[in-house]
Amino acid sequence: MTLKHLVTAMLIFEAIGIPALRGASKSTEPPPSLLSHELHADRSVTFRYKDAFARHIELNLEGAAKPIPMTRGNGGVWSFTTQPLAPEFYSYSFLVDGDPRIDPENHRVASNLVFPAGNVLLVPGAPPQPWEETGVPHGILHEHRFTSKVTLGGDVTSIV
Repeated sequence: MTLKHLVTAMLIFEAIGIPALRGASKSTEPPPSLLSHELHADRSVTFRYKDAFARHIELNLEGAAKPIPMTRGNGGVWSFTTQPLAPEFYSYSFLVDGDPRIDPENHRVASNLVFPAGNVLLVPGAPPQPWEETGVPHGILHEHRFTSKVTLGGDVTSIV
């Protein structure tokens, strides 16, 4: 069978509603996303990671002395629930069969030169901590322009 015949057959199968590749679905709905980190009212957090083929998954959580083993559940979803955590930003990642991984469902990522990339989770406080966003007035920004003749290169307009 030539490439032209293969492509023609695939197009015909797709047109009549028969998925041509690996049982692909015609559904336009994306698969449901995994709730990978769930913050509870008592400030405990349930972490989840989905990998049906993994043999061992651990959670690297900032502040923990060593990686925390996770428990395998239905559908290849691994989980672990912490004790209540103090209000703070926490960095975390996963070790999947010994290989470091970030949380694909959390787009808050932090990286630096010392530690590998990790995800970031905010555990809020009551009352809100100084680093938390709150609905308070933040002031007004004013722009003042002036010309200075005391420069090395001539006239400069400055904004203060």
